[in-house]
Amino acid sequence: MGPTGYRRLCAPLSVGLYEWRMQWIERLLKPTDAQKTPLNDLLGASTKARETIAAACPRETVETTTVQLAVMERRVAGLLDALKIVRPAYDTFYASLDSQQKARLDALGPGRHGWRW
Repeated sequence: MGPTGYRRLCAPLSVGLYEWRMQWIERLLKPTDAQKTPLNDLLGASTKARETIAAACPRETVETTTVQLAVMERRVAGLLDALKIVRPAYDTFYASLDSQQKARLDALGPGRHGWRW
């Protein structure tokens, strides 16, 4: 990964959390009043997930391979914790959508050009 590559494990932008631009999603999906509560819950979960990633990713200098492995392990654990925060909120929001809204949202997934993990 190179000297800066391991830092990408901590960047919310590089792990897909930047995809959750709530105003843009509201324009795309036009959620009903009932769907706005799960959408707001997803926004809160995304914010908490970004904070979880940041907390797992100190800005320490990595000078040895053993330290680098320990840092990577903390970062991967932080990413997993972030996923555990976001997934239930996303599942609830997704379940609230009608079939057309789901299709619009699914069209933005990994098959789309430019999708980043």
